[in-house]
Amino acid sequence: MKYKPLEKMRLHPKDHVSALWWFGILYRKPHLFKKKLKKLPKLKQLNKGWLLYIHFLPYILLLCFIGRFIIFYLLNVPLEMDNTTFFNSLHFHLIAILQGIAFGIAAGIAFGIATGIATGIATEISGGIAVRIAGGISGGISGGIAFGIAAGITYGIAFGIAAGITYGISVGIAGGIAFGIATGIVGGIAFGITVRIAVVIAVEIAIGIAIGIAFGISGGISVGITTGIVLTLSLFRFYYFPFYAFFPLLKNKSKAYVKHPVHWDNLCIISFPGLYRLLAAYIKEYPIKGENECRRLLREVPAHRKLVSKAVMIAAIQKMANETDIAKIATIPDLPYSQFGFFSNIDLVMNKVKEIARFQLQINTLDKPLFKEPFAASLEKTIENLPFHLSAIKPYFAKEFYKAADNWAVIAKQQLSRIREVTAREPVRQLFRAGDPVNREQEAFIPHLNVLGKLGQQVMLSTGCPGIVLYGRRRTGKSTLLKNLDGFIPQDVIPVVFSMEKAGMNASLESFLNGLLKGITIKYPAFTWNHSAQTLRECEEFCDQLNITLKKENKRIIIALDEYEYIDRCIGEKRFPVDLLGTIRESIQNHRNITWMFSGSHDITELTKANWTSYLISARTIEVPFFTQDETQLLLTDPLKYSRLLNQSSTKRPSYTPDFWGPGGIEEIHQQAGGWPYFVQLIAETVIDLLNDSNRTGVDRDLLEIALDKSLTKGRNAFINLIKEESLLPGELEYLEGFRTKEKLLFPGDKKVAFSLLRRKLVIENDKYLEMRIPIVHRWIKKKWM
Repeated sequence: MKYKPLEKMRLHPKDHVSALWWFGILYRKPHLFKKKLKKLPKLKQLNKGWLLYIHFLPYILLLCFIGRFIIFYLLNVPLEMDNTTFFNSLHFHLIAILQGIAFGIAAGIAFGIATGIATGIATEISGGIAVRIAGGISGGISGGIAFGIAAGITYGIAFGIAAGITYGISVGIAGGIAFGIATGIVGGIAFGITVRIAVVIAVEIAIGIAIGIAFGISGGISVGITTGIVLTLSLFRFYYFPFYAFFPLLKNKSKAYVKHPVHWDNLCIISFPGLYRLLAAYIKEYPIKGENECRRLLREVPAHRKLVSKAVMIAAIQKMANETDIAKIATIPDLPYSQFGFFSNIDLVMNKVKEIARFQLQINTLDKPLFKEPFAASLEKTIENLPFHLSAIKPYFAKEFYKAADNWAVIAKQQLSRIREVTAREPVRQLFRAGDPVNREQEAFIPHLNVLGKLGQQVMLSTGCPGIVLYGRRRTGKSTLLKNLDGFIPQDVIPVVFSMEKAGMNASLESFLNGLLKGITIKYPAFTWNHSAQTLRECEEFCDQLNITLKKENKRIIIALDEYEYIDRCIGEKRFPVDLLGTIRESIQNHRNITWMFSGSHDITELTKANWTSYLISARTIEVPFFTQDETQLLLTDPLKYSRLLNQSSTKRPSYTPDFWGPGGIEEIHQQAGGWPYFVQLIAETVIDLLNDSNRTGVDRDLLEIALDKSLTKGRNAFINLIKEESLLPGELEYLEGFRTKEKLLFPGDKKVAFSLLRRKLVIENDKYLEMRIPIVHRWIKKKWM
């Protein structure tokens, strides 16, 4: 049903239900009633107050009749009259009720308005008594009217009912109960309006004293005691207990919560036993509504902070318990554990829960069962040990954690079983990967120790590194090397690698500088920068502060720009100013704890959009070589030697004996690939795939020959890029096409073509001839050239 707004209420039968609804709002959300009333002009506020009185008058009469019936005819309190005939009694009661209601309403209105004005004045002058007292009086009178009307309605109705029931009799226990209930309910509503419980309690005490004095010392004692007891029960809404105490036992707890007075009565400020379970069920079943309800309770009824915290925690544990992906249990609520006693030691349990989530997250990020198995075993063990940590927390939290641990244990056990099944029946493990930067933790990897040694030597120079150009032809392992620097360089050197191929790094100067700033602050949290990084001047300031921070901590940082050729392209397309190189040069010269590294497949002399040799005149060039025979053998026999996921002495670390690759197989793969890292990985990856497809257990010459031919198709894009897309000089591609039918060719007439082919590592010089350096590339030209 749609109820009429307060301002549109009239003295009409159709508005009666709406008037009762507004009384309900005044009872359970008095602050909202006051807010609505305050929006009306002062005269309309008075008008609506009287209007609501008239609408509620029949119920006041009815309650008074019921109250007097209970007192005089059920409790047998004697009437103070001589003639007790029916009509005399009826007349007596009617007059007493009317006089009592009139007195109560008048007293209630006067008391409510006076309290409202006093409260308004106190609020107005609270910021400075000496300065604002005059303004406080006037502001309090006008600002307290809305409160006065709201309080006047409640005091008038409550006192009217109480006086109507007790008027004309000797005030005793019955009178104390009536006035106790009246003042208790009124006090609760006044508390809701003023949000000053101390003031309300003081008022209630004053009322109790006044009642005691008014009715004499001897009679006042019994009235005062009775009034105080009932007042307390009413003020704190204790009368709800007999009706709602059993609600936590109901099966459908979420529906039970919305019917509970805590949900609909803002003045129900005491917490019921087990109520947090109802709220927890409501949050769990209706997450959005539950979150809004928690916010409402914290905002409108701060006394329920503990209730909300308990319920949120219970709901969070239940949600975690039902997660099928254990990694997601890391998203637990950040609660102030130390604030409440019932959260004692729960942070220790939460740390164990986060540890469980980390194990599962690690399992989810790994590709191969081989690497998942040890983490899955550790996960199962950690979950089994969780119950030993639950004795130190409250039983209602521990009970939920026990259920969660049981559910997680089932998931972890099934997961470990599946992983072990796959591991047991896995044929030959595929550890080789051609094309993308290699993840050394779970893929075949060789670290180019010679290159890393030179790099570490340059970075740790006491005078500061003059900058490094890491040069190597495409697919020689530059990006793989940069990705796996951790663990191969000194611990106090922080490598931060940026790929200039990413749109976020090459769209504009601003995006480049912000990308640098974000990447460095993520990798090096000790450094904070609260300013922008949009101009070269701000970049200089950023580098100055970074160098100071590094120097204080005795650390160094490598800022590695992979595929740095994109910077040259961006300068040519005016996306970057050429002054960017000048800024980097200044940093190289002045920031001794910062090393700038440029990694790419082009020699610095091949870049044409800026004078790179001038800007990086002092930079040291380190070339990434091809694999040696020994490195190829190590890659093919112990591919995970440098994996940190497997103990270096672990018997579970997969390896291949030299015999696995067949007689002379390792030497043949190295020779066919010319030691080029990409082609070594490509041939090895293809061999393993063929073995698993054919159910063979070892490599022979026939299988190796098939693998070489299949590699031509598998690595098609790499061959096209290496042979065709990098042939930029006139006649260069045509010259390479000659190798389709010949093993060697005379030197090209254009020396630039010969120099380009030699620099690209595609050919070797043999007297007056050039021969293809890499047999598998020559094979592609012969068989796949189109």
